Amino acid sequence: MDIMEYLQAFVALIAIIGAIFMIRPFLRRFEQRTKNTPLFQIQGALSVDRARKLTLVQCEGQKLLMLTGGGQDFLLPWPPKNSGEGK
Repeated sequence: MDIMEYLQAFVALIAIIGAIFMIRPFLRRFEQRTKNTPLFQIQGALSVDRARKLTLVQCEGQKLLMLTGGGQDFLLPWPPKNSGEGK
């Protein structure tokens, strides 16, 4: 290899490294957009008895109350919506 081929390879390497450094700010902005709150998050949990567990979860900004174990599982919105009865 003569000196021109080495010089051409060196210039190409510098160009690639420069392109990587120029793209970094855009990648950081994209990374910050993807670091939002998770879609599903456990807020708290409580054991009701040996078989059942009560869990408060947040799913896409909405809080839900889950009762798991036993014969059936239940999923309820939390806090409960007032139906207008009993007023």
